[in-house]
Amino acid sequence: DWSSDVCSSDLEKLECVVCDDCPCCLVAKKSKLRSRATVIICPASILGQWEQEIRRHTNQMKVLIYEGVEKESRKSRSNPSAMRILHPSFMADADIILVSFVALMSDLSHSEENRFVCQSSDSDWSSTKLRKRKKYRVVPSPLLSVHFWRVCIDEAQRVEVTTTKAAKMALKLNADNFWRSEE
Repeated sequence: DWSSDVCSSDLEKLECVVCDDCPCCLVAKKSKLRSRATVIICPASILGQWEQEIRRHTNQMKVLIYEGVEKESRKSRSNPSAMRILHPSFMADADIILVSFVALMSDLSHSEENRFVCQSSDSDWSSTKLRKRKKYRVVPSPLLSVHFWRVCIDEAQRVEVTTTKAAKMALKLNADNFWRSEE
């Protein structure tokens, strides 16, 4: 479990000595983990084909299929080890990360555009218009806490219009190189 008592009880201090780089601490500190990983963003219908081709043409590469915070959280209810993909350091250790446009869109609500991402202290809630504090903390997308080597967008015409959710989230990704292909 990457959510320590230190950071979940008091995010204002940012002195998290227990977990050091949990998703919420990384967002609060605005720091990014450097990674050698390539993120491939493609339609969900060809995600499996990408995985097959990568495994067929490469040897011993660590390939992750990331389905978004919400789906990965649901998977972890039946398999607690599935939660590790939500940890930025696990993601940063991969060679290739496959992400669908659907997962990218769903993670927009787990970015700084959602004012409730990682808020836990009472002072964070004083500026909101809610009568009661939210029951559960919104976990930030691990995609935003990693600085990737490369981001490849397959069928880039899906993110050409910068007002779409997929485009907004793609623009938030950090990488040394951005590639796109259009068909």
